[in-house]
Order: sequence, then C-alpha cells, then structure tokens
Amino acid sequence: NVPGKPRLPVTYSIGDHVWARDGSTGPSVGEEFAKLGIYWDKADKDRESGWEQVCFRMAQRPDPHKPPMLMISRSCVNLINQLQDLLQSKNNPRDVNTTMVDHSADALRYLTKHRPYIPRPTVEVHPYQRLKDNRPAGATWMSD
Repeated sequence: NVPGKPRLPVTYSIGDHVWARDGSTGPSVGEEFAKLGIYWDKADKDRESGWEQVCFRMAQRPDPHKPPMLMISRSCVNLINQLQDLLQSKNNPRDVNTTMVDHSADALRYLTKHRPYIPRPTVEVHPYQRLKDNRPAGATWMSD
C-alpha cells in the first residue's frame, strides 16, 4: 500500500470454504476480506483441467531459450515434496490420488486455473499466404 495512492482491488482464487457459514449469523470469511478490499473468486476446482494447466506451465517451451511458464522456488518445500510424491489415480489417469496430502499442490492447481493458459496451435503458414494476408482490402495481384 503506497501512501496517497488509491488501493486497487485485487482478486484471488480460493476454495469454497471462504463463503461457508460457521453456524453464526455474521458475515463469511470472504465477506470480511471484501470489507478490507481483498476479493476472492471461487476456485475452479475441476481436477483434470487443473492438472493439465499445471503440466502445460511446467513443460519446457518449444524455444529452448525460454524458461518454462511456471518455476517453483526452492523455498516452497511443501509444494515440491507434494508434487514429487503425487501418484496417479487408479480410476482416472488424468487425475492424482486424492487420498494423499496434496493441499499445496491443490493450491497450485487453483492458481493455474484462475488464469488458464490456452496453447496456440502451431500451424505452418506458407510465405505466399503471409503476403496475401497483408494486402489491403480489395487489392488484387494487378493492383500497383
């Protein structure tokens, strides 16, 4: 927070428990945070597409000079340990075993689903097609 500058609203993604009522008639945790300018979105908890997002971001890019889109700091010990220990689900090969401790890994999955990466298809464009696409509207090969 910078003195004299307005605070910008920031949105974070988190699980459903933030909006849960604890038996009282008061506001939920999410409502309390909103009063302070911290806004929560309900996390997209789709497991399969979430793990797909994690894998997309951790994979090496086609350009070997560019780093992966997601790098994990050595100080994130719990996350590193959990990712290394995760086992594939016996029932669903696109998911992990949900009986394991995976809280940090789930938080990473929520993060990547909050701003999903959609890979662009790599389509080879013929050089003539590039020239043709850059012509002004209505131009023909005879227009000079």
